[in-house]
Amino acid sequence: MHSSGELSSTQSTRLSPISQPPTKALQSRLPSERAAAADWYVRNAAIGDIGILTTAIEEETVPAVRRLLAAAVRRAQQISEPTYVYEPDVAPASPEILDALSGLIRHETEPIIGWIRRSAAREIGDQYEASETFRNIDLLRRRLLGLETLAAAHRLPRYSRASLLTLIVDCQPQGFPDQVVDADRGDDDSIDTDPGLFSIIVGNALLNAQEASSGLPGAPILVRHGVSDRHFWVTVTNRFEGQAFEMEHVAQTGASTKDSHKGLGVSAMRMAADRLRYNFSLQASGGIVIFSLRGERFRA
Repeated sequence: MHSSGELSSTQSTRLSPISQPPTKALQSRLPSERAAAADWYVRNAAIGDIGILTTAIEEETVPAVRRLLAAAVRRAQQISEPTYVYEPDVAPASPEILDALSGLIRHETEPIIGWIRRSAAREIGDQYEASETFRNIDLLRRRLLGLETLAAAHRLPRYSRASLLTLIVDCQPQGFPDQVVDADRGDDDSIDTDPGLFSIIVGNALLNAQEASSGLPGAPILVRHGVSDRHFWVTVTNRFEGQAFEMEHVAQTGASTKDSHKGLGVSAMRMAADRLRYNFSLQASGGIVIFSLRGERFRA
């Protein structure tokens, strides 16, 4: 843990240039050097720096330095990523057909899951809910739900205008921690989007964060969002325990740290983002997962 010495008023207002790499300066025993490094990140932080900054905030004991580090995290979360041109590989399928397919998957699979549950409960008895069978049936149910979500993610958007904050709050899964999403509405934050497709992207991101950080001590989920005249952005940052991964690897191979999804959620997120022409990324390394979503605020 760093020394808890306070910065003097002179140090807090006139920070000296750092004389070593900022990542190393953040580990210095001198508050003035850590403050200089934090000030450097306020001006230069990128989204890939969020992990080291989050760790630094947890270890920092000087309030003034913590404030600088928090400002650097906010700066990193708001950095725009390169835009890209959306060029669909295949002709979009009819939304009516895909809605029907999504409903058909649910209609045909839910009764089967129910029959298996009843049979298992009857045969196993009082220990059913604590059994491996119960767990695997639930994994099967969620796997089939993922297939339904994939079908829904393929459909064409049906745009409407809504508050970005309201959209995010509506995406929160059951049991999501209170007060994680900033409730300060402030200025107008409306965007044009398809609420259903938006929910596939952000809802999966919040569920991923909730599951990945579950049971980890001191593992807050940070959700930030904002709008400019032309764009909006949403970021979700959380800790996780497991292997590092890149979004493309999970989407293509199905390999992830979660038994229940195995990449289906990420594939649906990507499909929905393509439909809305949004740019999103999902990366994990060093025990930190960062989800970032950006897009045009209004339709042309």
